[in-house]
Amino acid sequence: MWRPKKTVLIIAGGVAICAIAGAALVYSGFRRSEAADASDPPELLSEVPPGAPTLIYADLAAIRASTFYQQRPDRGPIAMPDHDYADFVQSTGFDFERDLNQVVIASWPEGLSQE
Repeated sequence: MWRPKKTVLIIAGGVAICAIAGAALVYSGFRRSEAADASDPPELLSEVPPGAPTLIYADLAAIRASTFYQQRPDRGPIAMPDHDYADFVQSTGFDFERDLNQVVIASWPEGLSQE
């Protein structure tokens, strides 16, 4: 008779530990999402006309600094420059793979006015 009580207590303890660990994970997830939501939008977004139904923002400096980008299998340049782009880089010194840190793209479907 002692054996079933002991088994029930062990199972109840395991369930309690799993519930506490799960609650801690959920709480830390909410804390992280609150921290991410609390940050201000990048200043570059203020330059985009309001009301764009499609808005794409990329922080390319953060992507280049990420371990995902640093450990990619092909470490060569992303784009194979054509002759015109190579001339542009040579004359201006600007290479988008090295110098472009943020980009915003806004688009409006045809027939929808930019207000």
